[in-house]
Amino acid sequence: MVQRPRTAPAPRARRDVGPPPLADPALPRTAGDRPRDGPSGPWTERGRPGWSLDREVEDVVAVVEDIATESGSAVDVLGHSLGGLLALRAARATSSIRRLVVYEPSVNELASSPGTIAVIEGHLARGDRTEAVRSLMREVVRMPEDEITYLESLPSWATRLAAAHTLPRELGADLVMDPGDLRRITVPVLDVLDGDSPAVPQAAARILASTVPHHRLLVLEGQQHVADQLVPEEFARHVLDFLADDRP
Repeated sequence: MVQRPRTAPAPRARRDVGPPPLADPALPRTAGDRPRDGPSGPWTERGRPGWSLDREVEDVVAVVEDIATESGSAVDVLGHSLGGLLALRAARATSSIRRLVVYEPSVNELASSPGTIAVIEGHLARGDRTEAVRSLMREVVRMPEDEITYLESLPSWATRLAAAHTLPRELGADLVMDPGDLRRITVPVLDVLDGDSPAVPQAAARILASTVPHHRLLVLEGQQHVADQLVPEEFARHVLDFLADDRP
């Protein structure tokens, strides 16, 4: 999510989306279209030799700088999970980010194993995208079954299913971000963590707190990895308060 002033229509690899709960109408959102099934097309249709985290970061930087050029000012970026890692890496590559919100970013090794990836690949080979995503939530995110069932009832579940084929490659990628790079992030960062989340995101929060110069930790309770889905108004309120705050 990128907060930005109202400007011209969004180009390729971007789409304007409606405001979140409690959003300021002067700050509409733009969602970057990660190249998997969206209008930007898969990597092979874009002249790319294959997927990599570096190429994902390049796309984030391109979208941010495009918006910044249109609006004439730096923009605010929100990234969730892998998107949080991409946003942090983008903050090292562009000066067009003003403030950054990351929700349990993947900056350290995930709690996935070759066995977990193999299980997900097996579900995908059988055409069972639902069980592939459920396995991710259960084995990697460590989400309780009742919360997984609730997620299945939300409109966003269809998007998760459409992207299920990308899970093995992302779980197998090297997600560790160098502490030196984190120390060189100069923009204010709000790091959102759930108090009940498993060890991996808890460790990631400690890494960010010890490295990012202008780091602020927000701990929510009882929402695991999906506060934006379970309590969207509360989540949006915290994000907007941070974006409106001029302190580092």
